[in-house]
Amino acid sequence: MMEEPLSDSDGSEDMDGEQLTPKQSLLNGLVRLGNPRSKKYSLAEREHFVCDLENILKILTFKETVAFIFPVLDVYAAEEQEYLKIELFK
Repeated sequence: MMEEPLSDSDGSEDMDGEQLTPKQSLLNGLVRLGNPRSKKYSLAEREHFVCDLENILKILTFKETVAFIFPVLDVYAAEEQEYLKIELFK
């Protein structure tokens, strides 16, 4: 699964030092990926997310999918278009 791009340094603790479940860590990563102002993740890391999307969807509820996946896909689509424009004009 996509543990590396979506987790913090080790993915096991949140800011308060509490242990996170793998699902909580995934949801935290999805929140960061879905933030259009976040420059933390590269296009390659977002593409890795899309490759793992089928596995991610298996563990999320419908409401979690709507709340967390759709924003990530919106950001990915916008960045992919910008990337393609840059490549086209090179």
